Amino acid sequence: MIRVLHINSSLSTNSGVMRVIMNYYGYIDKSEIRFDFMYYIESENSYKQAIENKNGKYYMVESPRKLIKFKKDLSAFFQQHKDEYDIVHLHDVFLARFIYKIAKHNGVKKVIVHSHAAEWSSHFIGKIRNKLLCKNIQCFSDTYFACSEAAGDHVFKNLNYKVINNAVDLEKFSFSELKRTQLRQAMRLEGKIVIGHVGRFNPQKNHPFIIEVFNEIVKQRSNAVLLLIGEGKLQQDIKTMVDKINLTDKVLFLNNRTDVNDLYSAMDVFFLPSLYEGLPMVGVEAQAAGLRCVMSENVTKEAAISDVTFLKLSDSIEVWANEIIQKAESQRVTNASQTTKSKGFSITDEAKKLCDLYKQLIS
Repeated sequence: MIRVLHINSSLSTNSGVMRVIMNYYGYIDKSEIRFDFMYYIESENSYKQAIENKNGKYYMVESPRKLIKFKKDLSAFFQQHKDEYDIVHLHDVFLARFIYKIAKHNGVKKVIVHSHAAEWSSHFIGKIRNKLLCKNIQCFSDTYFACSEAAGDHVFKNLNYKVINNAVDLEKFSFSELKRTQLRQAMRLEGKIVIGHVGRFNPQKNHPFIIEVFNEIVKQRSNAVLLLIGEGKLQQDIKTMVDKINLTDKVLFLNNRTDVNDLYSAMDVFFLPSLYEGLPMVGVEAQAAGLRCVMSENVTKEAAISDVTFLKLSDSIEVWANEIIQKAESQRVTNASQTTKSKGFSITDEAKKLCDLYKQLIS
């Protein structure tokens, strides 16, 4: 059995990276490969139970913000688990220089560094810090993965990296007329134009812009409703913004949901004006459900599986609103699952490819 230790900042169910990892974990052959996890940020809603259900283990260490204690925790962990892990799969690229030598010294055969974003950080200081920490990253990793070419080129530049698609369960996310009818009735959305967004309430996802555009949409279509799925530190600020422009009855804050796959069926269009993305899993999910999408040009073009319009954030609010209305009032995309599969986003296919890559790495 190949033992893989995934290192990610948190085990939160609100983490797109963790959703990717857990998607793959659900479809790998667990008689051949086992995942364990290391993290350093505690979350109220996490994948801990799901990991335990798959016979995985998880370990918390000190935050890298307390660097001395963080490095001590790393040393203690890898010494305690010496020769236990074949592969470390690191999802926080800026930590590679702290983890690589300790892991290799304690029997880890290969360290994978996996880029999930096409920007260093949402904050100026974070951008500078992370860019410096990733300098000469080839000295602190054995192989390189990325969720898209944009994310790979951003971190690894001229290095030879492998794109690992943010694949999804196509059966789970396929459009359901029954779920659409049930949810729209339960949520009183009959006769409404339903615009959807899934994402954490943080600067990257650009929620203030979403509200500005939606406000213009309502001026043109009074029956429009906006679904915001997710949680985060900026959620209350966005609620206050919605209240001030009198959209409270038209914006539904749904928090974190376990039925996002069904909610896609209830939507008419998907809206993602992020400041940056690697390759957004929610964009793949939405298109697997047959939704037409409007995204910012800061989202990698590899996210265009079926019908996606990319607009500049500098384009007028009216341009954004008109495009969203046009797509919302168009027929849903047909054969969405087949198209998504053909583009390499079927989790059953991609999980097998990842298993083969792990085997090749330690052969």
